[in-house]
Amino acid sequence: MKRRYKQVTMKKYIVISVLPFVGLTNLCAAVYTWTGDAGDGLWGTSANWDLDNGYYPQSGSDTAVIGENAGTIVWSAGQNYFGATHEITLEKNSEILCQLGGGTGDLYFDILNLYGTFSAEGTNALGFQRDFTVNFGNITESSSGLLDFSGFTGLLWVNNHTVTVTANASVKGSGEIELVKLAGSLAGGAVTFGTEDIRVLDSNGNPLVLNTDASSTEDLAMGEYALVSSAAGNGGVKILYAAPVPEPSAFGMLAGLGALALVASRRRRK
Repeated sequence: MKRRYKQVTMKKYIVISVLPFVGLTNLCAAVYTWTGDAGDGLWGTSANWDLDNGYYPQSGSDTAVIGENAGTIVWSAGQNYFGATHEITLEKNSEILCQLGGGTGDLYFDILNLYGTFSAEGTNALGFQRDFTVNFGNITESSSGLLDFSGFTGLLWVNNHTVTVTANASVKGSGEIELVKLAGSLAGGAVTFGTEDIRVLDSNGNPLVLNTDASSTEDLAMGEYALVSSAAGNGGVKILYAAPVPEPSAFGMLAGLGALALVASRRRRK
């Protein structure tokens, strides 16, 4: 009888030990969706997020989702946990502004799905504290997100980290798309931009050919593109492209061929 009692006690002990761990895991990871209900535009106000649980995205396991037309959301140096967010999605016509003033801040996020604008301003220091990925998704020459540090006049501590940039660009004609803008002074080593996952197609869905030697659109032949990345103070990441555009005469020829085909089809039916 004693033996049976010990077994039952052990089973209860195991269940009781696991349950607090499960509860802790759920508390440490959450998906926060921006509502802006507090009306102050601050990342660090709990009432601006749908959970309104006394917290805001501040864990290395948290996900933050900001929809379209959210306006400008301010993260300041006093909101220390901004960079601990695992993944941030920022939709079109919305902006996250790192407003440091004379303070300092650190970015610890892993993934930034950027369809709006992520920017920074201030005179002191902002640091990259880990490698991270910026995913721009499907873009065109007239619509893309922007990682913009051109208005930041302090020290940007890049700390020898790698920023992986991904995008699927659909372009026509000749031009450029700017994805990342740097300015001011870089410190803490260099930043490496990983651009291997950028794809560039013409308006018909045909891939353009990468020209690794081009540094301007004038260096590109028709049907080519280039990826220009620089860790200098006024650098960043750009897509340069020279995509073919059908000539007006080609449109006329296509229309004429279509008309002939229609006449031939009607004659066969008669």
